[in-house]
Amino acid sequence: MRKNITMCKYIKSNYKNINIEIIDIDEYSCTYKCLICGAIKTNTLNSMRRQLKETSNLHTEACSKYFNDIIKCELNEKQLNQFRAFYRYAKERCCNPNSKDYIRYKDKFKFNDYTEYVNSCYNLYKKAYDIYGENNLSVDRIDNSKGYEKDNIRFVPMSINAENKEKIYPVMAVNIITKEIIESKSLTRLANEYFDGKHTSLYQSIEQNRLYLNTWKIFYTIET
Repeated sequence: MRKNITMCKYIKSNYKNINIEIIDIDEYSCTYKCLICGAIKTNTLNSMRRQLKETSNLHTEACSKYFNDIIKCELNEKQLNQFRAFYRYAKERCCNPNSKDYIRYKDKFKFNDYTEYVNSCYNLYKKAYDIYGENNLSVDRIDNSKGYEKDNIRFVPMSINAENKEKIYPVMAVNIITKEIIESKSLTRLANEYFDGKHTSLYQSIEQNRLYLNTWKIFYTIET
């Protein structure tokens, strides 16, 4: 590894201007804390010099690895992948014009990058994981008039998520054989209380104007 005395002096003199806090430095490498996201990294001085030619700070994509390693250690790789998938899902529907949800969610993604999402949302995800378990979570906006942003994110089961919509439709199920009538405040609640949580199947029966299980006719009643 080659010495870089000049770069060492520069970092010691200008570390505040490049948004880092020096933890340890010599003429070969530097361990530092990124003041933009809080990630702790060790890089060679030559690598840092190359990065600073392209940007004015050392906050890079590599900061994400620091946080991913923590999440993988505290939870597990499966939960890390799910937490990252929620970020990609929210960003996709808000930022990709080819997404089927883009028209509705355009410009509603407010996180600058993944590290800001981690710092804002990871502790919330961890608490939700403890409460609801590993296979029962979705990402949800608390206030639907706002975007995916700090203090407006929660992780809840889809049954709760589905009822936090701008429009909720009360539903009615009529058994065409027994004439039994069931009413509920939402399709998801109807599914959870009477049909083993199969809200997708119920929705498809409404959409396709067919009987559910060849027995139940499902109606949306009034819009609220």
